[in-house]
Amino acid sequence: MSSRGGRTDPAWQHSEEVVGEGPKKGYIYLKCNYCSKIIKGGVKRVKNHLACTHQDVEPCPNVPDIVKEEMLKFFKAFEATKLASRMTFEENVASGAYYNSGGSVNP
Repeated sequence: MSSRGGRTDPAWQHSEEVVGEGPKKGYIYLKCNYCSKIIKGGVKRVKNHLACTHQDVEPCPNVPDIVKEEMLKFFKAFEATKLASRMTFEENVASGAYYNSGGSVNP
């Protein structure tokens, strides 16, 4: 992987940052390495583009199956981590970990 200032997301291996033009200059613009589509908005959109999820961006017509599967695995792992984190939070709330002793809130 090339050094891109600490950018470790897998989407950076399949896209490159380009200079954006027009009224949306504050956004990050990335160009897909497989279809040359310019994607505004960052690496999550590039991952959606490469995974062909149809979420927020047009799917890549030229993405290799192995890359598509890699992006889909990333989304599944992210969702699993998010769910585990939410469950841990809910368990902590239920056990009173976010309140003073006794599980009640002091006014």
